[in-house]
Amino acid sequence: MINENIENYKTVYRGQPFWINTYPSKGSIWVTYDYNFAKEYGEVKEFKMPKTLNILDTEYYDKWEVLVDEFDEDGEYEEYKYQPTDEFILFLKSKGYDGFVNGNNILVFDKTKLKY
Repeated sequence: MINENIENYKTVYRGQPFWINTYPSKGSIWVTYDYNFAKEYGEVKEFKMPKTLNILDTEYYDKWEVLVDEFDEDGEYEEYKYQPTDEFILFLKSKGYDGFVNGNNILVFDKTKLKY
């Protein structure tokens, strides 16, 4: 149960396939604002994401392209949206980001920042 003011959070969801028994205890985690989208992936778990997290929107290419180019000047912009490496995540964290949103998906770099 969250003891903090619920207005400081956004509800996000994660669909967990039935063959995966546990949620990752640390590291990054993919979530979404869309319950039905999450349900497509399996049993849905609800989380509260602090509104204070600095989540980069990858649709703003002026920021996204600059960051990808700074990290890897030959990098594929779309590849980093869908399969970011651990090194790229560390790079974005060093720039002050807590995650990024890509369409319906939100990658939160530190799962422990989510409440459930």
